[in-house]
Amino acid sequence: MLLDPSPEVLDGCFRVLSGAIGELAFTREEMAPWRGDAEVLAEICEIRAKVRLAGHLLDSAAAYHAKWHRILGSMLQGYTARGEPPTVARPGRLRVEG
Repeated sequence: MLLDPSPEVLDGCFRVLSGAIGELAFTREEMAPWRGDAEVLAEICEIRAKVRLAGHLLDSAAAYHAKWHRILGSMLQGYTARGEPPTVARPGRLRVEG
């Protein structure tokens, strides 16, 4: 999913990661049956690390696009009196599935 970082794919990644985080939110009681199984615990730790890494990648993509948005604002409209690029109005997106 992250190999094609289009806005639609990134939106999908967010939903998938949110679901994965919810599934990995184990309580101590739920983990009790696997406490002695090092293989299962190692796999859970690996999955958590991958989800965390994917989250960092999405944060980086959001920061990248926010910076380009600021650059676009300064290129299109100059700078404000405070020396900052103005906010550029972005067209809204509407997605209907079903």
